[in-house]
Amino acid sequence: MNEVIGLAVKNARQVRLLQTLKGEALNRDRISPGAVPLIVWLGDNVYERGVPRDPGEEGYKNGELTPVGLEYVQAAATVVVQAQVALEGKANAVFVAGNHDWDQAVTRGPEGRERVIEEGEVIRRYVEERRVHGALPDGLQIRMLPAGGCPGPAAVDVPVAADARVRVAAIDTEWLLTDDPDKGCVTGGRCKPCSPGKAEDVYAALGKMSRETGPHDSMLVVAHHPLETYGLHGAQFFWWNPKSWPRWLGLSHEDMPHKSNRRLRAGLASAFDAERGEPLLYAAGHDHSLQLLRLDGHGPYVAISGSASKISSVRAGHDAIFAHGEHGYMVVDFFEDGRVLLYVVEVPIGDVPVKRYPPFELRPARSLSLRAAP
Repeated sequence: MNEVIGLAVKNARQVRLLQTLKGEALNRDRISPGAVPLIVWLGDNVYERGVPRDPGEEGYKNGELTPVGLEYVQAAATVVVQAQVALEGKANAVFVAGNHDWDQAVTRGPEGRERVIEEGEVIRRYVEERRVHGALPDGLQIRMLPAGGCPGPAAVDVPVAADARVRVAAIDTEWLLTDDPDKGCVTGGRCKPCSPGKAEDVYAALGKMSRETGPHDSMLVVAHHPLETYGLHGAQFFWWNPKSWPRWLGLSHEDMPHKSNRRLRAGLASAFDAERGEPLLYAAGHDHSLQLLRLDGHGPYVAISGSASKISSVRAGHDAIFAHGEHGYMVVDFFEDGRVLLYVVEVPIGDVPVKRYPPFELRPARSLSLRAAP
């Protein structure tokens, strides 16, 4: 099985977007000495059905992979490839779960939460193996958050200056959308009670975390489902794309018109209050496009970066600052003087040059007299 994973990692080194992202992480000219970049994978890390539970002896018989073994190895290799990008880029990494990592738990998969747990275990085992072989730089953290198939919030603090940090709060929005997340657990599996274990408690914990963010700090919420989108999951109608036609009916909880999706976004909104503290940025995936939004001109910025593997229809709606249907990713730079810049990087397939747009200023500097150190 390790040979199959090794081959997948080797092939992935030829993927242009992954190589561009790794180069971004390795470019230490743009960050302060000693700082370590953080890569966030925003869910749907393993298409189409997440990582099945390790089949053990059932996966390998008579010197060959069985069908269940092949399914497991292919899924595991997919997430290992992404972890390898962080490792080779000498970057920390956080993986959050998306609906496909849950095996579409409500509509398809019988063990959605188990598959999220298994994905985290694949990442953990890979990291430990690299550490044993001395291939992991000291202190580097590559992990899935929240852990255990739980909703979070789980926080990672990234220092920016002596009195400032970036607090990255990871939440599992598919857990929050699913009426019974433990429906994705099996007898003898690894599901354990979550704390918080109720949606309202998750939102309360996120609000508390937001209010505790210091005056010079920045808070980012990273999740899979967006607060707003002008793509397919936002029930946008594109006459040339039949997949968009029925989405306004709200038949799937993955789309914004569905009552569960509306409840999710209302819960998240209840955790954010400009006067008491709110995130600077809410970053999500789900729609396969690159979008930067500001809802009604206030509240957190919303970044949608879900087009690393494929692209889908999007339009520039009322709250859109940027909206393109192109392969790529986003980069956020935090400066010692408080300034925050967001870059959109498009990496088209083929020989088309990589395009890096001028930065969007999410927050100005506190004082022009301070030295800017990304």
